[in-house]
Amino acid sequence: MVLHVFNNQKKFSKGYFKLLKKNNFDMNDFELVHYGLKDEYFEKEIGVKTFFIRNFLNLFSNLKLYFKLKKADKIIIHSLASPWLLLYIALNRSIAGKVSWVIWGKDLYFYRLLDKPRFYHKAYEWLRKRAIPKINKVVVILKEEYNLLTKWYGVNPECIECNDLYHYCLDMCEADSIEEKKNKYTILLGNSASKSNRHMDAMKKLKICDNQIDTIYCPLSYGGKKSYVKRVIAMGYSYFGNRFIPLTDFLPQNEYYKIIQKVDIGIFNYLRQEGLGNIWSLIFRKKTVYIVSTTTTYAFFKRVAVTVNDINSIRETGELSLLDNNIIIENDKNLRKVLSEKICADTWRKIIYG
Repeated sequence: MVLHVFNNQKKFSKGYFKLLKKNNFDMNDFELVHYGLKDEYFEKEIGVKTFFIRNFLNLFSNLKLYFKLKKADKIIIHSLASPWLLLYIALNRSIAGKVSWVIWGKDLYFYRLLDKPRFYHKAYEWLRKRAIPKINKVVVILKEEYNLLTKWYGVNPECIECNDLYHYCLDMCEADSIEEKKNKYTILLGNSASKSNRHMDAMKKLKICDNQIDTIYCPLSYGGKKSYVKRVIAMGYSYFGNRFIPLTDFLPQNEYYKIIQKVDIGIFNYLRQEGLGNIWSLIFRKKTVYIVSTTTTYAFFKRVAVTVNDINSIRETGELSLLDNNIIIENDKNLRKVLSEKICADTWRKIIYG
């Protein structure tokens, strides 16, 4: 039996099991442990046995997880966030030897991006340093992140690259035709309410090109504290007035992609790999994307011959610019060479059954 452990992100887990079922994986091979509120989708629509753990503080359920880990033949951890998982891996080599860690991003960068680590951060990192070296296999979205893992934790596990982990972002990404150049642009700023989007720094850059901006859509429906969301919205209205449109409600996928269709430029100010679903979607829709040039995401795009703009160039040039049409066409073509449903499904067969 293969045990999947997901954190509280059903937008990924639902798409993932839908992908497996569509590509004829046997659902009887799997059991799912999912953090978060109970959802009958997995058993009713997918047919996979599911056990929900409300949160990390639920002692009984997290203890029950231990016995499920012991019983499993293979364990696939989709984002290593739970301190209970870290504890079980650190203390039990038989569990650790069965684990494949699917690195999402934050679960790798967690400690490195803290401005002022507090005691509990240090304790959590102490536990990570005892668990991570015992894991023999990792799955990365970008192989550039494997280099960071080996550098930061002194490990050298088996590595499988799966660029399109769950394929959810490509469901509605048929290529758009290239639109005529405009004098003013519609912007997508970030992908969530997390501080890692660095919304305020990005808005300061965008304010320089105020006369080029028609509308800014800013997704803020999940991933951050309400106090931070309020500050972002206040700054957005202060800088851009009614042209700033905060998206505070989680939208159905088809509605969100209608917004993506309107966008000319995506602004992603992360210092780590994040928001790839949105970035992929914009490139497939022949849009221009700005990201930070020091990230693994930027290095990945360079490796696969996809051109993206450096967000710091906005401050240097004082303007926004769309990519040349020929470059946009090449971007779409080159990205499709590494991202497809077939590639994703074949890679998961290797991860699960290899």
